[in-house]
Amino acid sequence: MAKDPSPHTAALPGAVECPFCGSRDSKPLAMFGSLLMTAQYHCNACNTTFEWVRREDVEPQ
Repeated sequence: MAKDPSPHTAALPGAVECPFCGSRDSKPLAMFGSLLMTAQYHCNACNTTFEWVRREDVEPQ
């Protein structure tokens, strides 16, 4: 994966599971989505942008 140009997404996990296709080939796009508790990701496998719910008590697998 190429280096993320935004220092604001550095605190996010590098890849999370896509809710549409199940692939972990994703990258963070934005620290916040439509809600403060979500982050925006882009899935490279199915070319879909989705929101991932950030939770402090759960780490992505």
